[in-house]
Amino acid sequence: MNKVLNFWHKIQKIVLTVLLALALSALLIVVFTDESPVVAILALLHGSLVGKLNLGTTLVSFSTIMLCGVAFIVATKAGFFNTGLEGDLAVGALAATIVGIYGEGIPAPLLIILCILAGIAAGIIWSMIPTILNVYYQVNMICACYMLNMVAIYLCSFFVLGPLKAPIANPQSYDVAATLPKIMKPSKLSIAFYFMLIIWIFAVWAFDHTTFGQKLKTVGENPHFAKFAGMNPARIGMIAMAISGAVCGFAGSIEIVGNYGNFQEGFVIGLGGKGLLAAMMVKSNPKLLPVSAFLVAMLSSGALYMQQVTGVSKFICDTIAGLFIVIFTMETLFKYDENAAALKLKAKERKNNV
Repeated sequence: MNKVLNFWHKIQKIVLTVLLALALSALLIVVFTDESPVVAILALLHGSLVGKLNLGTTLVSFSTIMLCGVAFIVATKAGFFNTGLEGDLAVGALAATIVGIYGEGIPAPLLIILCILAGIAAGIIWSMIPTILNVYYQVNMICACYMLNMVAIYLCSFFVLGPLKAPIANPQSYDVAATLPKIMKPSKLSIAFYFMLIIWIFAVWAFDHTTFGQKLKTVGENPHFAKFAGMNPARIGMIAMAISGAVCGFAGSIEIVGNYGNFQEGFVIGLGGKGLLAAMMVKSNPKLLPVSAFLVAMLSSGALYMQQVTGVSKFICDTIAGLFIVIFTMETLFKYDENAAALKLKAKERKNNV
């Protein structure tokens, strides 16, 4: 009974939070624009959910955010705050692009596999740089990751605007020689969406049902106890960061062979941060990650349509998106006393039995 009651209150809290976010967004639109808040919010929903192009675009963003969120959660479980998701994703995408361009002539299925493996390897190598600096030289993990994000982005810019640049006006690389089939045309959504779902399901299962998943939790919650129990926190942490980098590298490679078909200058900027944000919104709970990831993806893709259809500027759209996220992360909002609720329920049952 308590589980049912807790579940009902969680659903109730989500509904109330969404309603509050919508109300504050409407107030923001009324104060700073001349548009109807109902029209603007409907445009936001339409731009992210209605039609194959809009829904497919949202799901493309959702896939990448989900993978980055899983990568962040894996590292967090071991006590590492991996803010280098963007850098891992960028080098993974770059490695997949290089293999995809220069691997022309290789059979398409094999080339796609090689591109994905190259992206995974690049993500692992890049994630190991801040990990080694932190474990062996006590360099601050967050600072190292953020600095390497910038290095990765500028490194990608060098290749995309230099050796790999296609002879067109847009700053992008040559097209890769093989891509994954699309499943929701005219959007860019490909069968990579199913790969993402498999990875998420496996991660949820592994955290609760494998020895390594339990070791991750133990090391993350109490590294001193883990060491006393015979575990090696540094080794487990490095493995977790390698897995995190591999997942981000996979996400980067999927962006190339699954969604875009080439490396477009600056497309990785913000993707890692959205994944990190989605994971933090649900307190690194992998089971709830799809909810926050889809919300972030929906706000990102719908905001652009809202700007085009209504007179609401991009800055207001971004503010509305941020407003939703801030409200969702307010832990004490609509808080209830579980014990008091349970006692009231028991009292009611006792009264009915009399």
